[in-house]
Amino acid sequence: MKINEQLIINRPIHLLFNLLHDYDRRLEWDPFLSEAKIISRKVGIGCIVRSTEKKLGLSMDTEYVSFKPPKLAAIRMIQGPTFLDTFTGTWLLEELSQSETKIRFHYNVVGKPRFISYFLAPLFRYESRRRLKALQKFAYSSLSRP
Repeated sequence: MKINEQLIINRPIHLLFNLLHDYDRRLEWDPFLSEAKIISRKVGIGCIVRSTEKKLGLSMDTEYVSFKPPKLAAIRMIQGPTFLDTFTGTWLLEELSQSETKIRFHYNVVGKPRFISYFLAPLFRYESRRRLKALQKFAYSSLSRP
């Protein structure tokens, strides 16, 4: 199942990109996670991150497979909950002006067994929207304009 969500945030692209990948600050804005930490390497291709969601404590280890600041980062699941067969994600940032950025979250989720993907998609869609709104709120309260 493909999930695509986007939001325009009135902050510069480089500030938002850096915030998205700052694991010391991730829990300040991300309402989905109770843990977000780098397991190996620094942020960039090959970096492995462990993320744990708040409600059930489910964890997922992901690896950065693409990293092109300040516009693109992509990850793939290398270990996660048993009900997920595949999880990939791409965060795309597009500079609309010096102070305005469009952020797109693209996820591909395949359940195990596959039919549960149809039940997972609405949850991932909801959480993606919630995370984007939380990022926007945090950016407006904590990140200065150019």
